[in-house]
Amino acid sequence: MPYQQFGPSPIEQAFWEAAKHVIPELEREVWIGRYRVDFLIRSKKVIVELYGYQWHKSKDKLTRDAVRERFLQKSGYRVLRFTGTEVHKDPQGCAQEVVAFLRTIPDVATPVVPPPPARSRAGGNPEADRGQSRQEAELGPGGSQTAILMILLALVLAACAVGLTILALARMVLGP
Repeated sequence: MPYQQFGPSPIEQAFWEAAKHVIPELEREVWIGRYRVDFLIRSKKVIVELYGYQWHKSKDKLTRDAVRERFLQKSGYRVLRFTGTEVHKDPQGCAQEVVAFLRTIPDVATPVVPPPPARSRAGGNPEADRGQSRQEAELGPGGSQTAILMILLALVLAACAVGLTILALARMVLGP
């Protein structure tokens, strides 16, 4: 499976309970491309992400979160992030902050990119799937190989561009 979580986290549940009545179009656990977002307000293209310390404490995870957030922003989404501490202390305040933000932006009608197809490498074992599926959710199936190939392609293209620039300069200096 590309991603599997066994029920909402405590901060997701607290935010949902506080927000579902004041943000009627709030959707939970929506896929955008290869990423699952915590909450989506589709008409505004606004994503609400809750960052609990348990899942978002390592440097590696913080880096992947930054890459993920840039992808979502490049796809036209606005991302509001709340820490687990903020949600635990005042879930209603977080929900009201989202409501205030939503009032400042116009509606947009855009379909959400569908999730990748589900697959499991661990023979259906949910506990074994969890670690691998979170990685697959971040990179997609074969994502690391694809990323390496894209980097190599970019390097080859950059080398070609440098070569063409040198050739053009040599022609300018030396003549035809």
